[in-house]
Amino acid sequence: MARLLVEVAEYVATQTGWTLETDLFAYGFPPEEADTAVALLDGPGIPEAVRPMGELGDLDIQVLARSREPATAATRAEQVQTILHGLCGVDLGAWIVKYCRASQTPYPMGYDSRGRYEYVNHYRLRATSAT
Repeated sequence: MARLLVEVAEYVATQTGWTLETDLFAYGFPPEEADTAVALLDGPGIPEAVRPMGELGDLDIQVLARSREPATAATRAEQVQTILHGLCGVDLGAWIVKYCRASQTPYPMGYDSRGRYEYVNHYRLRATSAT
């Protein structure tokens, strides 16, 4: 069965025109050379790998957007929020989203060690298996 976070990332890619493993990443931070990128990470809740495959409960997703230009990082973080916050009843393939909500608006984290500005946000998503 497809991993839920990858399907969420694929959905974000279809809505934005971003490319997985180029400027959008799931389960890990972008490579150091990717100056403008967004990462969807399994958040601090129960790890996806140990959840039952039916009704999942809540999946915590952390989104990190970065760019050399603060406005670009903010725009990308806001694009993800527009896509995910309020998502409901969407069939992702192997999973159906019951709901998704943002915990806050994207939050500025400042510059990283390579001079790229970062924004972060957290989401809670509930989905059920489509089968």
